[in-house]
Amino acid sequence: MTGIFNPAIFNPPWMAGQLFGMPAGHTLNIVVADGLGPGGATAFISGVGVSVGTNRLELFAASGDDAAFDAVEAIALKIVEVLPHTPLGALGINFGFHDNEPTDQIEPLFGTGEKLEEKFTVNERAMRAQLAADDGTVLNIERTLNDEGFFVAINHHFPDLNPINATELLAGKLKSERDRAIQLCKDLFGYDEVGIETFPFPET
Repeated sequence: MTGIFNPAIFNPPWMAGQLFGMPAGHTLNIVVADGLGPGGATAFISGVGVSVGTNRLELFAASGDDAAFDAVEAIALKIVEVLPHTPLGALGINFGFHDNEPTDQIEPLFGTGEKLEEKFTVNERAMRAQLAADDGTVLNIERTLNDEGFFVAINHHFPDLNPINATELLAGKLKSERDRAIQLCKDLFGYDEVGIETFPFPET
């Protein structure tokens, strides 16, 4: 979510008590992922990653199952609840997919009108599209093909996030947008199966 945030308050004790409801004196296990998120690092507590910059706050799920997405949704709503005067901007729900061994059916999707591939060795091909779904959701889709494989980034964009509409925007939305992103990969790129990796984290 975008807005105007004070990263300093998002320290582990404050997050444990205010966002995750842990009592004072609780032993807290935190996993920090450097280089991830707008804050330069992401702190994972109970499988939910939190990274805060001055203009952007990002939450990460450690796995793709329903329980993990429900946990992220709960923390997002809790942030809006405990910081009601924080100016908010937009909400984005983002997914990234990677196929390190794409099939032959992927490369033709990146053919250029100038037929550059007939004249040069193309090191990387990238395409971006913004789509309007029937339900009003704006979908930003980026596709990249290079020596490391085929990458798809899908952003589900919801403008005008505020404390009043946060529950309506977020309730069940992470799971439904996950399912839509997976179905898009199947429909657009011919995949039979699309999975989401799970990362193990210590219990808190």
